Amino acid sequence: MEFVDSVVSVVALGIVGILLNRSNQRGFERLEAQDGAIREEAAEFRREVREEFRSTRAEMAGEFLSVRAEMATMRSDITHIALAVGARPRAEGE
Repeated sequence: MEFVDSVVSVVALGIVGILLNRSNQRGFERLEAQDGAIREEAAEFRREVREEFRSTRAEMAGEFLSVRAEMATMRSDITHIALAVGARPRAEGE
């Protein structure tokens, strides 16, 4: 009788072990799938951020060129006004 009890116990433990193993395996597979999805989302986010930086950089470069052009125009206008009112260039030593 003890032999039968031992066999039943071993079989029960084996079944429990198999069930736990399968459960853990499914859990790991779900975690791996979630990890892959998170990594893909992070890669997409990095691409979007890089594109935003490129766009902002190009926009800022355009604004900088625009400001430089406006400053050149203002400098030219101020020079014309100064010459119109009779201003003379400064001497080298002044």
